[in-house]
Amino acid sequence: MVQSKYGLEAKGVHLFNKNSLNCYPDWETPSVIMSDGAYGVLGFKGDTTSHKGLAEWYEPHIDAWTKYAAPGTTLWFWNTEVGFATVHGLLDSYGWDYMSCNIWNKGIQHIAGNCNLKVLKSFPVVTEVCVQYCKRPVFEIYDRKTSLKEWLRHEWDRAGLTLHQANQATETLNAASRKYLTKDHLWYAPLLNYSRK
Repeated sequence: MVQSKYGLEAKGVHLFNKNSLNCYPDWETPSVIMSDGAYGVLGFKGDTTSHKGLAEWYEPHIDAWTKYAAPGTTLWFWNTEVGFATVHGLLDSYGWDYMSCNIWNKGIQHIAGNCNLKVLKSFPVVTEVCVQYCKRPVFEIYDRKTSLKEWLRHEWDRAGLTLHQANQATETLNAASRKYLTKDHLWYAPLLNYSRK
């Protein structure tokens, strides 16, 4: 281990022992962000006392994630169900698209070690959520910001190509015309085939 700017470094692994808000500008552009910060349960020094303070606590972090992350970066946001619900609108407003919510069932062992049946007033909390977000890519068409969906269709139309040619280009029967270039709610981004040479 050698001392680096913020902490220790060994074999390409960097350990930072500083406030992450001071480190974001110096870190490499992330493709994945794992957030296991405030839960609103007084779980660590600096955690909020309830979910009501979470949006304020997370906003400077979300602002930095948005500023320094690349389009398409995956964010894994760990929290309680009410913590996730509280912060979701803020993440959306900063350009992070909700993908899925995964529930971690901590099991009966967690109950056994964390409750006293003599004073139990509610069901013990045995779940946590890990919510997947993706940083929304933003494109410009004539100095107007737009989504990948709109930009992709605009560029295809501008090239003067038919939708049938999109199917040929992607070697699909009709996925390109029905999914990748559609204007309705069925749209999704084309999947890249990295196995081609």
